Amino acid sequence: MQKVHTLAAKDEEIGTNVAATETWDRTPTGAFDKPRSPIYEATPPSKPVRDIDVSDWKDKVTYPRFDDSGRMFDQNNTPFTGGANGWADFLMDGDGEFITGNSYHGILYKLQRSRDGSAAFGIWRVQDGWLGEVNPVCNTYLEESLDPKFPAQLRDRLINRNVDLTKVKFDTESQGKLWKGEAPVLSVERMRTDAESVFKGYGDDFWVDVTKVSRHPDQVDVALSLNPVRGEPGQVTVAVQRVDGLTTVRFTDFEMGPERTRTLAVLHELRETMTPWIAESGAIWHPGA
Repeated sequence: MQKVHTLAAKDEEIGTNVAATETWDRTPTGAFDKPRSPIYEATPPSKPVRDIDVSDWKDKVTYPRFDDSGRMFDQNNTPFTGGANGWADFLMDGDGEFITGNSYHGILYKLQRSRDGSAAFGIWRVQDGWLGEVNPVCNTYLEESLDPKFPAQLRDRLINRNVDLTKVKFDTESQGKLWKGEAPVLSVERMRTDAESVFKGYGDDFWVDVTKVSRHPDQVDVALSLNPVRGEPGQVTVAVQRVDGLTTVRFTDFEMGPERTRTLAVLHELRETMTPWIAESGAIWHPGA
């Protein structure tokens, strides 16, 4: 028997859980109230990195630190500035430590302090220590650049380092259409082909990924993983169904996972993001959903 999670009856509980999540071991400034070692999901590049001599680059890269205001400094305690117009490549390892410089990402990868892989990557514009723009995409991690996990981990770490992301232009190339407000009209037919590009997405401390799309004559079921950054995932299925010409949507097969509060907060964010899209598409939430 299919398990159905009815959100309407859970609104009060979810609201309470979201409030709890927003203050999750952070101070109002975004710093962690109780210091703990951040552990992010790192991976080596899917394509091989060139075998190159990086000995001449060791003194040309920066392992930046951040002060309490989110300003970035180099090893000489000087505010960091990138190259042309402030732009520089960067990687972040699984310990949340950055390496940056005006060099090929493959060089940065070989000079990372942790060799287990990277947990975030891209290019950023930094001038006099202040982060202005971020594009979380790079050729070394080209395939991984489509995965919402990596920009989510990057945003979480930057906030943890006191960077005010409301003042940073964050490129959303890897963000799903739903989260960018660009989703096509919701219908069973569109979900047959567009589900993955629509639902994949991320926020400041979570990401949502598509794990399976099941196609039926008048229904498409989109299974999603709900992933709190540095936490344990949950899952939910978005069922898009056509009944007498009307498109209805509901959540089914919801499993909260071991971090109930944080997973419910991700689900609540997903529902809030979907609701105007559903209305604009002429669809409705399934009665009782």
